[in-house]
Amino acid sequence: MNARYWTAAALAASLAGCATSRPADAVDEGPQDMATVAADLRDAGGRPRARVSVEQVGDSLRVRVEAVELARGAYGVHIHSIGRCDPPGFESAGPHWNPTGQKHGKDNPQGMHRGDLPNL
Repeated sequence: MNARYWTAAALAASLAGCATSRPADAVDEGPQDMATVAADLRDAGGRPRARVSVEQVGDSLRVRVEAVELARGAYGVHIHSIGRCDPPGFESAGPHWNPTGQKHGKDNPQGMHRGDLPNL
């Protein structure tokens, strides 16, 4: 299996911690040259707020977030390092995924966490 597939699987495990529709260790295995994994994200009350999918496309990963019933405004999107996401505070998800030891924030001149994604 190539490294991008396993990265996608790791991201999905991280995202799936907030899912209730499938276990955190569930991974949709496809052909080695393409994989897609997904998770439903829910708020502290268990209401669905987004569907997140990670798809391998060639040598890249595509992260898609489809928000549901969110009030207007900007929302931060982060990939966390632990595949758990227990309400009410969700601290069990751990810190942002940051394997390269960078600083926080997409626009940080010193580089950003690998888990920092553009705002919605």
